[in-house]
Amino acid sequence: DAKKRQEEVLLERQINRDIDARLGDDSGTDDLAGIDPDKEIAQPEAKWTFAQAEPVKDDKSKEEALAELM
Repeated sequence: DAKKRQEEVLLERQINRDIDARLGDDSGTDDLAGIDPDKEIAQPEAKWTFAQAEPVKDDKSKEEALAELM
């Protein structure tokens, strides 16, 4: 359940902040990358995915398929 998972993540972040406060870590982040997890990180949308790409048909050689793509 997405809502339950979101609540778990928020609780985990709060616990991490509490631990940081007790250890004297005032960086304000709770991950190793130094990214503030409370700020939404924009994810660029892919123009296409591998699932949307047409598979190479078995009756063609790799060379024929490559030539068709060029």
